[in-house]
Amino acid sequence: MADRTYNAYLLKKVMIRFIFALILQTFSFGLSFADQDISAAAYGFQFSVSSKLCTKIVTEVAPWQKMETASDHPASLFPEHTYFKLAGPYFEYYETIRRKGLITFPPEVHFYTISAFEEVYAPEPKYIAKMKKDVARFKKLLSKRKPNPKYVQDTLFMAYPMGNISQTFLAQVHKVKFRSGEGIAFLTQLNIEPSPFRAEQLIYVFQGLSKDSKYLITATFPIQPKKELSLEEKNQNFTEQYLNHPDAFLKYLERVGTKIDQISADSFTPSLRTLDKWIKSIDIL
Repeated sequence: MADRTYNAYLLKKVMIRFIFALILQTFSFGLSFADQDISAAAYGFQFSVSSKLCTKIVTEVAPWQKMETASDHPASLFPEHTYFKLAGPYFEYYETIRRKGLITFPPEVHFYTISAFEEVYAPEPKYIAKMKKDVARFKKLLSKRKPNPKYVQDTLFMAYPMGNISQTFLAQVHKVKFRSGEGIAFLTQLNIEPSPFRAEQLIYVFQGLSKDSKYLITATFPIQPKKELSLEEKNQNFTEQYLNHPDAFLKYLERVGTKIDQISADSFTPSLRTLDKWIKSIDIL
């Protein structure tokens, strides 16, 4: 009788251990496939991002790029600033598109001190005056419940730092508030001359200001619609055709923007919700 009781005890103990091990294995398996956040914090800036967007975050400090004389062109110049690269498959995808010779932007977020641009443009005061007006205009745009910028430069994108681009579209425009400020997110495609829409060139852009207006935050990320939009042109003379007919090109851009606006937030890869969540986590200490 005693042996039977002891054997029952051992069997019960083994079963409990087996069940516990099974639960632990199941729990661990679930964790390995869960969407986890990756965090970054450096130089007073911090945020978290879904593991769907990157495998690791690399912190960089970009060195000063200044005008030396008043005759220097201000394009692609910027102050020393901190930025973060989101390394992983999307960064590799960006590199693939870039190697094709197409204009695109990497998955990154840059933090610029706005007043530092005055040192960048010091040799030519007119650029400093223009910057102050542009920032004031952007603040006014942000004050609207539904901002509707006409040009990408209205959001300070491709304005600070300055870049040479042709007219383009803005789609899926919406405000996003982050922990230390707010800004505008949108989708666009950049080229230096009139060019047809290419889904592989589509990028998500966020332009924001900190609450104290000290920092300009620029985030970019390559994005694609999950389904073909039937917008890509096969015309080999596209650029020549629209250079001679700018009004027709504006109508073409309007069609592209309207088509992209009709797509739901979850019909992109990655989804707009996932990208907005990243932006919302940004904090400046």
